[in-house]
Amino acid sequence: MQGLFDFPPAPKLNVFGRLDPTQAAAGELRGQDLFSGKGRCANCPALPRSTDNSMHPLRAGRFFTPVLVGGAMMTADGTI
Repeated sequence: MQGLFDFPPAPKLNVFGRLDPTQAAAGELRGQDLFSGKGRCANCPALPRSTDNSMHPLRAGRFFTPVLVGGAMMTADGTI
């Protein structure tokens, strides 16, 4: 299923998922330091949001560009 999703555009992140200091604002860098440091937010385990074998509205359509295929318009629709 993960192959269906494209990573949302994040031009300020480097390949390690950290902010690029040459592109990020000072406040964003402070927030990243707080998230990874004193706040210890990065240490919390991820919640099992969509691992319960149920359908969930992931709103993946935000990252999907409709395309015409064989005369039919392919769009993102429904839950996954």
